[in-house]
Amino acid sequence: MKFIDEALAAGNRCLVHCNLGESRSPALGLLYLAHRGLIPNESLPIAECAFMKLYPCYNPKAGMRGFLSQHWEEYTARMSFQAKQELA
Repeated sequence: MKFIDEALAAGNRCLVHCNLGESRSPALGLLYLAHRGLIPNESLPIAECAFMKLYPCYNPKAGMRGFLSQHWEEYTARMSFQAKQELA
């Protein structure tokens, strides 16, 4: 997530991409938006619902969805804490 923040802070755009734009890169985008509090991050299903309004092509493959589901609380808790620290 740091590389996205650094690019944006420098006034640059940041392209996150993968082969089809359905699973890996959108999952990273979802995590970034949740990290920054730009979409709800109370749970993965709530975040995905909000994200799909922004990016309807989101269609995570089983492995990516499983990883997100298994680690969602770990990442959002850590990310939310880091985001709060950066804003302080």
